[in-house]
Amino acid sequence: MFKRQSLMEALASKRGNGRVKIITGLRRSGKSFLLKEIYIPFLLKEGVRKENVILLELDDLRNAPLRNPIKLVGKILSSIEKGSLNHVFVDEIQLSRDIENPDAPGDVITFVDACNSLIKHPEIDLYVTGSNSRMLSSDILTRFRDRGDEIHVGPLTFSEMLEEKEGSVDALWNDYLLYGGLPMAVNEKTPRGKADYLTTVLHETYLHDILERNAFPSEQGLSSLGRLLATTTGSLNSVEKIANTLSSAYKEKFQWAKVKGFIEAFKDSFLIEEVERYDLVGRRNIESPHKFYFTDNGLMNAFSEFSHFEPQQALECTLYNHLRAAGYRVEVGAVGIRKMENGIRTMHTREIDFIASKYLSKLYIQVVLSLRDIDKENQEKASLKAIHDSNAKLVLVGEPISPYLDQEGILTMSVTDFLKKGCCI
Repeated sequence: MFKRQSLMEALASKRGNGRVKIITGLRRSGKSFLLKEIYIPFLLKEGVRKENVILLELDDLRNAPLRNPIKLVGKILSSIEKGSLNHVFVDEIQLSRDIENPDAPGDVITFVDACNSLIKHPEIDLYVTGSNSRMLSSDILTRFRDRGDEIHVGPLTFSEMLEEKEGSVDALWNDYLLYGGLPMAVNEKTPRGKADYLTTVLHETYLHDILERNAFPSEQGLSSLGRLLATTTGSLNSVEKIANTLSSAYKEKFQWAKVKGFIEAFKDSFLIEEVERYDLVGRRNIESPHKFYFTDNGLMNAFSEFSHFEPQQALECTLYNHLRAAGYRVEVGAVGIRKMENGIRTMHTREIDFIASKYLSKLYIQVVLSLRDIDKENQEKASLKAIHDSNAKLVLVGEPISPYLDQEGILTMSVTDFLKKGCCI
């Protein structure tokens, strides 16, 4: 059983704080498992009585009436024990439907209203899960009015997988790059089993959910976009560029608005994240182009049916998701390098793969599959040397290498060593 220790500790730290604990994340990433198999047993071990644990799963048809937020509140209030702290869990809260207030026509009641009503009762410690990021849009966050805490659950990180899976680090690493960290994929015994599971869940769960929520006419456009993003992961992209590429490849006009809608739907479902660029010279975010990273390597590769595996893309995705799971804000960096060419001073823009920020600390990171010669090493370090501040600078290599610190203060080490250290350098 995967322990998900950091997530469990995050939940435990917010226990009984009077706010709604909102557990979000990709479907099949283990949100329900975290609650039912890890956190609730922890509460019972801590002395909480079974009678004071209430779990309502809205994706269970027996609970379909509770998708009405008024009925949901009524059910919970009738189930709690007065005079005790009751830990209430509502799984898949996004299935709750907006309804018209029966006593005030035109007034809409949502799950946010239900949650805010429930936490007014001191006997209730409320936890909800959801698989759609729209439930945390800026509008909804405003309506929570600082009464909600988000805990985001992603697929297993490589370090989490290492804690539980037997086998050589190299074999597990190669498996992770190709098949990712969805728990059920990790637990499949064979490569064929992993690939079949990921292909099936991609189409029958993720794309099906997107079609159902957004009323897109067919899966074809979504699949086309997914394949393109899978083959260009880690490359600079814009909606306009993507629309033009799809239109050219499929001999069909992909309008800007249509592609933008598809991308937003992928983001809402936590399939991808859009990463902004940051200009280190101008100290500002660059509006376009951006990069897109899949939240799971296995789903990224499933879009191309595992026929176009690119190790560099998988390496970057793995590191990006690890940094996000560790609580970092991640951006792509752009830095100017001055050169003299034919007696003329020129400025060239070079890329920093990742700028990872947390609190007052910052990491500048370059990611490379291999450092086989001095020219490649100098090329990777050139961007880092152009940054003139005291924050940590790293070159992470996708093959075994002994860590070393050069005279410029740049640390070179293997990606797997970095991941196993939990970002501590």
